[in-house]
Amino acid sequence: MQQQESAKSPFWPRRKILIGVVAILIVAPVLYYGLAFLIVIFVAQPVRVEGKAMMPGLKNGDKVFMKKRFSDLNRSDIVVHYYPLDTDLSYIKRIIGLPGETLMIEEGKISINGTLLEEPYLPDEWKSHDSLSEPVKIPDGHYFVLGDNRRNSSDSRYWGTVPRNLIYGKYWFRYWEAE
Repeated sequence: MQQQESAKSPFWPRRKILIGVVAILIVAPVLYYGLAFLIVIFVAQPVRVEGKAMMPGLKNGDKVFMKKRFSDLNRSDIVVHYYPLDTDLSYIKRIIGLPGETLMIEEGKISINGTLLEEPYLPDEWKSHDSLSEPVKIPDGHYFVLGDNRRNSSDSRYWGTVPRNLIYGKYWFRYWEAE
């Protein structure tokens, strides 16, 4: 009788190992994809940059994560928003002017409430020499946005300010850099 019991005992540890391996093979992907799904739904969303308007910082084909939940928007934040003239389109731009401010662009130089704006993220060769015909008073709840490639960007200079309710993402980090 003792021989039969000892003959069975090597099988049980192997069976436990097999059950553990199968459980890991099933549970690990479920957890991985479940966590990824929850992050995309509630925290961040991947976005592919299309176009050259945010060069040199973000290039056509770069892939970035944007935060979906954020409370504050500050000058120089990069945001993803619906295009105010056609909300089927989305743009990625940099916030330059905040609600209540008066903004002026003269020969490519931006002044906010009469003070020249420093833009250390933007090399001189990417700036334009555009001017606005008159100062823009940014309404409450709106933002003035520009692309970093000022010579090649459709932005608030042409279609006006962006209401806060059209801004749905805030740049978090780039996870894929296009070549």
